[in-house]
Amino acid sequence: MYRTTPFPPVPPPLGHPIFRLNEAVRKLQDEHDALQSELESIVRMSGRLSERDDRFPDDPALLKRVRNAVQAFQRDVERHAKWEEATLFPMIAWYLEDEPIQFMLIEQEHELAERYLRAFLEAADRAPSQPGPAKPMAGSLLQAARHLKLHFEMEEELLQAVLDRSNID
Repeated sequence: MYRTTPFPPVPPPLGHPIFRLNEAVRKLQDEHDALQSELESIVRMSGRLSERDDRFPDDPALLKRVRNAVQAFQRDVERHAKWEEATLFPMIAWYLEDEPIQFMLIEQEHELAERYLRAFLEAADRAPSQPGPAKPMAGSLLQAARHLKLHFEMEEELLQAVLDRSNID
């Protein structure tokens, strides 16, 4: 009589979607950390703009630095969003076998954050000729930060659901 011995499971081949997903998860987390850090720096700078309820441009050099930082941040977010749309979201949809409603909610948070960033930039552009209160301008950046934080959390929760379904740690 032949005895069968259990063989250890064969690992998936390199290039398997599981490995690509792991790489995507690491990249997403790294980019979220970098974007969050960049945004926190912008919020700190904007806090100095709104320490008093003065009207812009009380400190034109600081306003210019914040404006430039917001524009650079927007470019970084756009690059990140393009990668998500081209690589990450199709991968998630493949694992979940459909395009979940979460994608729509995640996109809405992103769009709200973008609106607040644009509101700040528009106010900063008007400031030299039409000074306005500082606090609402800085408040736009705080709102953008809140929405982006929620956006990042929703993406990471969605990825965790995918990881749970695929048994990847």
